[in-house]
Amino acid sequence: MKYKDGYIADYEMLGQMTVKELEDTLMRITDDVYLSEDAKRELVKMYLDERKWKLDREFVFTEENVRQMNEMNKLFEKQTAEVMHLAHQIFLDEMEVRRKTPDGYNHLEVRAELLIPYNEYGAEEESVAGLDTERDEMLWGMLGSRGINWMLDSFRLLAESDATFTTVNCDVERMIVEALYGFLKNGEVDRYSWISFREESDREKVKDICFVRPFHNLYDFCGFSMQDILKIKQFRLNVEMVYENI
Repeated sequence: MKYKDGYIADYEMLGQMTVKELEDTLMRITDDVYLSEDAKRELVKMYLDERKWKLDREFVFTEENVRQMNEMNKLFEKQTAEVMHLAHQIFLDEMEVRRKTPDGYNHLEVRAELLIPYNEYGAEEESVAGLDTERDEMLWGMLGSRGINWMLDSFRLLAESDATFTTVNCDVERMIVEALYGFLKNGEVDRYSWISFREESDREKVKDICFVRPFHNLYDFCGFSMQDILKIKQFRLNVEMVYENI
């Protein structure tokens, strides 16, 4: 099917469009009240995927860009540790309350998340660089909003299984390492980079960067080009409590 509800839905045809044309069409898709949610989700993914592919093809691994990629990787490490320590402390505090008043509570989970700096009112400009025009802000809204870019919800930056606290007898430092790198079967930390670039010359330029799993999740699964990711100054730290009162 080359068209879906009036929009191009064919990767070969999308490949002939410019980045600006893809972005303009994306904005129309997100504002189209007549599109079903399923159709909108499918089209958003197709257009974001094609846009990302084109932008990544244009991305040049200059010395400055490689430096920024290394700094971004460090930001992922730093803020992953921060949000997981925060979630762990909240979990411990809540469990202490339950210990003092044990009746009336059921299972508790506390989940740590890194979120794109975007909220329902728009981009959080102090946390994102390069949003100089209204168009820039609208495009960031499409990327950063889970309501539009549903891939952010399906492929969270921190895997839920790695960033959820359910017991006081957990090793938070080990959980942080698991969320960032993972472990080999022999118990050693897996230091293999989670992102591998297509061109050997590009891989050589970033060989000293061990890209962490959250970076990989955002770059490989959520429609963000490297140019988009390098605009981020800081992520939002989010902690979600899931529990039931009896």
